[in-house]
Amino acid sequence: MFPESRRVRGPRARFESLDLVQDGVPQRLQQGPRLAPANRTQFRSLLAKVLLYVVRDRLEQLHAAQRNAQGEQPLPSEGVSQVVDAGRPPTLPESALQRAEKRAWVRLGLELLQPEEREVIELRQFEKLTFEEVARHLGLSREDAARMRFKRAIASLSVCLQKARSAVQVDLGL
Repeated sequence: MFPESRRVRGPRARFESLDLVQDGVPQRLQQGPRLAPANRTQFRSLLAKVLLYVVRDRLEQLHAAQRNAQGEQPLPSEGVSQVVDAGRPPTLPESALQRAEKRAWVRLGLELLQPEEREVIELRQFEKLTFEEVARHLGLSREDAARMRFKRAIASLSVCLQKARSAVQVDLGL
């Protein structure tokens, strides 16, 4: 009925998209302000936005229920000194945010790479294989060939990241 409901991917395991449309959208439209869309496109856009809010509300309810189910956990009897690593400085929110942003950029860059380049990076960086194992996995005769492919893939990743960042800056007007 509403193709916008099919675009909702996250909650599909817990909510059926048609249930969200049939139950949530009329309720939201009744509770919200009265709007008179000028044409079909505006009406569909309004329904898509309402559906988005319905999905967000349902997910917030789900997360709240999960938090309540977990409840508070007592600290171990050894004390706080066992819980906190004294040798490591605490993580600042800014640095955690920067790391998360860098990871997101790298994930985007990996998606933009050719499959062969992505595979060699994943084998080396994420699966922690040696160059010898990477060469065997890729069917290469020499370890040096795997090392060269990895270096070229990293260079391609760098170029992809630069292009993606410049495209975002252009879109945002930065």
